[in-house]
Amino acid sequence: MSRQMRTAGRIFLADTRSAIAEQVSAWGAAAGDYSVEVFGSNHQLVRRLDVERPDLVLSKLGPAPLDGVTLVRRLQATGIPVALLSRQTRAGAHGSMEGLLAGAADCFLTRRRQGRERLALPRAHFLRRVRELIDRGDRPADVEDATTWYRLAIDRRGRWVAGTPTMRPFPEDRDWIGVMLARTCSLGRLLRACGAAPARPRGGILIGTSLPLRFTRALAEVATRLWNRPVLELGAGERLRGGQWRVIPGRRLLLPVPGTGGAAFRWEPSRAVSETALLRQRIERLAIEVDRPVRLYLFDPPDARLARALQAFAGGSGAVYLQSAGMPIPNLAVPAGPRAAARWREEESDVERFAA
Repeated sequence: MSRQMRTAGRIFLADTRSAIAEQVSAWGAAAGDYSVEVFGSNHQLVRRLDVERPDLVLSKLGPAPLDGVTLVRRLQATGIPVALLSRQTRAGAHGSMEGLLAGAADCFLTRRRQGRERLALPRAHFLRRVRELIDRGDRPADVEDATTWYRLAIDRRGRWVAGTPTMRPFPEDRDWIGVMLARTCSLGRLLRACGAAPARPRGGILIGTSLPLRFTRALAEVATRLWNRPVLELGAGERLRGGQWRVIPGRRLLLPVPGTGGAAFRWEPSRAVSETALLRQRIERLAIEVDRPVRLYLFDPPDARLARALQAFAGGSGAVYLQSAGMPIPNLAVPAGPRAAARWREEESDVERFAA
């Protein structure tokens, strides 16, 4: 065979909801990517760790005393990635933020369908993310690592080619807008990193995630408490002023209000399925619509699928910054061939939506 066979992973799942266990097990068996061992509680799962080490742990948030967030902290030093399963409730939203802040590798949302609790995201996207977590290997999360802002050099094809450490990622002039975009798995890094940022930067800063409305409200509340500064949801038509921190509500796309010089925004819902597709849509809108200098702040190295969106930041008035524990080597290889093209089309055309 020309392609190297991947080793199937091993997942420990602590969740008493049978539908979730059946769904995760069936998806893994059909793809051949992983096998699942199900536990009735986190206590049972932890006892099993004395006998066998999994590649990934999935745990729901509750109940106490050994809830999902406590499990994340307990397994932090082992290097075993822990992803949380969260209901789309206020308690679930706040628990998810606390878990990601503690070092959870990701958070997968669930929703009730036909009277049963099931994963909310499409099968292909769940499998892709699980494979990423399993493939990352025996590596502790970087919760305690010192992190640095790197200013990325973007070439004319939208590819990042290098990064320079900078102590001043936030400009001194007032006429700029900072936009921080993070995948769900990177929200913990965002919360930890921005505590050291200026409480009142000269320009205004917007924070965008791929989570639904209830979760972005929780993000604003947790950030306000953690950073000791007011972080609010952006109101429709609100004028963004210097020194303000605002969170984009839900999975929405920003549109500048005409006649405000790019300082006020309205929004429209996004129909993007994946986090990468939403990230790309937002970057494209920033580059085309916003008539002000934009500073784009990322918490994951941009992959090839964002190259076209990042073209506008090559040599223009905008700049792209990456927050990371270390500068990764640029991956300039753009996936090619029918298999890669099919994966990209799947990401855009999957009929199963988060909001379905």
